[in-house]
Amino acid sequence: MAVDSKDNLYIADRAGHALRVVKPDGKVYTLVNKKGKKGRALGDGINAQLFGPKYLAIDKDDKVWIADDQNDRICLYDPETKQLTSIIGKESNMQGWDIKRPHGVTIHKDGSIYVVDSGNDRVLKLER
Repeated sequence: MAVDSKDNLYIADRAGHALRVVKPDGKVYTLVNKKGKKGRALGDGINAQLFGPKYLAIDKDDKVWIADDQNDRICLYDPETKQLTSIIGKESNMQGWDIKRPHGVTIHKDGSIYVVDSGNDRVLKLER
């Protein structure tokens, strides 16, 4: 779970393969993978898919970084565009960043992204 600057509580639903948000009024919404079936689809959040999301973090722009464990990638969900993209790992444009079973993602106050790449026994740092 992570909270953005607007007090929205984001939840990585591992078993439901989804990203959900609890708004300040207490209402829960599914943002990624409304059907809840594991998969790899990117694009429009509601129809995009995750496979065992393990951890998430919120950056200074309130974008949601997701450790998509079983898909071997770090995804970014943009609440403004409602799009899910792969940033690191499979289906991303970053070369040389093959990750396996990412179990964590966090954002340092300087904007750097840290990824726990469990399958490769390492921690990666992506400077922004």
